[in-house]
Amino acid sequence: MKTVVFTSDNHNWLLRGFLHQYKKYVDETNAPELKIEVAGFTKPDFLPDDVSFFSIGKMQDYPVNKWSDGIIAYLKQLNDPLVLILLEDYWLIRKANIEAIYDAARVMQIDQNVFRFDLSTDRLFSKDTQYYASYNNIDICAGKGAYALSFQAGIFRTDLLLEFLEPGETPWQSELEGTWRVDKSRYTVFGSYQWPLNYAIVVNKGKFDRTGSWMYPARTLSELDWQELDKLGYTEKEQG
Repeated sequence: MKTVVFTSDNHNWLLRGFLHQYKKYVDETNAPELKIEVAGFTKPDFLPDDVSFFSIGKMQDYPVNKWSDGIIAYLKQLNDPLVLILLEDYWLIRKANIEAIYDAARVMQIDQNVFRFDLSTDRLFSKDTQYYASYNNIDICAGKGAYALSFQAGIFRTDLLLEFLEPGETPWQSELEGTWRVDKSRYTVFGSYQWPLNYAIVVNKGKFDRTGSWMYPARTLSELDWQELDKLGYTEKEQG
């Protein structure tokens, strides 16, 4: 399994905060498959040496209406059958449940009918899902319906994600049109009641947002985390 965080030249300043929270709450030494690769356009000069970078190409070749083309370009060179996808504005709130993440990956290895395993709350709070089974440390819910294809944190089957994505789509089109394509397929989507990754999305409608009030359920980082990030200068674009 590969773990990748997608970014753009406009938003890559957010990687400072993302990586700070990720390294704080994910023990990569005991979870080598959770070691991050950043995929974007121009390599940021602040990336630490232990974080690899994959350049998709020039950002001007991938405007928002070709967002899916960038994801497709990355996936086509990927040799891993499973990929855990994150975005740079997903800032972790607490320790990741690494055992649950690995269990989710094992379930996908066992059940080839699973397209995506949601690691956040996307399936947990969906009216279209219900309890499915239990495996080791996780209780699984299953169902498609609304946002069957969502880019909330999750593990994807690489070949199927390539199948369900179409070139020339914005991120919103990829989710909405991709959901229609997933829903009419024979594949299913899993999630868990354990909520393996808890994070705040710190960009709302293009603007930095530390409140998390628009998320469901509403959530944000602890005050201590925010103070630390403020002190490091990671919450201001000009300083990033």
